[in-house]
Amino acid sequence: MNCIFPPELEDKKLLAYLDGEIDQETKFHLERCQYCLEKAKDLARVHNLLTARLYRVTCPSSLELGEYYLRILPASQMLVVAQHVRECPHCTREVNELQNYLNEVTLAGESGVLAGIRVLVARLVGRDAEGMSAAPTALRGEGNGPLTFEADGIVGGSSRLSGGHFYAAGTSIQKESGVADDTPDAMYSYFLTVNQWLVNPGVVRRYCDYATPTFEWLRDLGVVYRPERVYISGIDTVRRGHPPEGEGLAVVKVLDAE
Repeated sequence: MNCIFPPELEDKKLLAYLDGEIDQETKFHLERCQYCLEKAKDLARVHNLLTARLYRVTCPSSLELGEYYLRILPASQMLVVAQHVRECPHCTREVNELQNYLNEVTLAGESGVLAGIRVLVARLVGRDAEGMSAAPTALRGEGNGPLTFEADGIVGGSSRLSGGHFYAAGTSIQKESGVADDTPDAMYSYFLTVNQWLVNPGVVRRYCDYATPTFEWLRDLGVVYRPERVYISGIDTVRRGHPPEGEGLAVVKVLDAE
């Protein structure tokens, strides 16, 4: 296939098109030339891949930003992080969110740095989205593994009451159910498209890549999933929903036994 209106569009014009800065000449060309349109799509795929892999790769960790805000980093590190925060809108926003969060939290009988540290640790370890949710730091690729602090007398929180459903692509149960060609890449593309690219592609990339290994890990631990129960979740077109036998309570019991 060749450009039907030579010369073919330069990458500079195609990148401007992907950024929404398109002139009438380029628009006219792309509406009629499949070759140049495919070139634009290839550039978009490369751009999305780089964004997913390199998003905030030079940013301090969430824990470092928290310690920076509480002014408990070593002096030399404080200067480095302060310079980065001044130049990075993402880290500036994260520090502001932490400040707002800590301002809203009142710890009875406590104040000052110690109270702030305790809140920071609790925040980084994880909020109870479903009782045993992993820490927000995991979404930035940080942390050595999920940690859970349980305030109740039994483990699990609201996870014990949840359905415990797992969303993943390319699982062994999918294959057993007849979905043979699903992939994390397809799930990634669907997730970004259905959310109109208003989500963090780096987080979505990591979620899609690690969903299946995590699912298989749960299955190896003893959580039971049936191929006949795999279902289409939401407005998806592929069966990626995996409900466990015994629902969330069964998952909690298996994890608690580890």
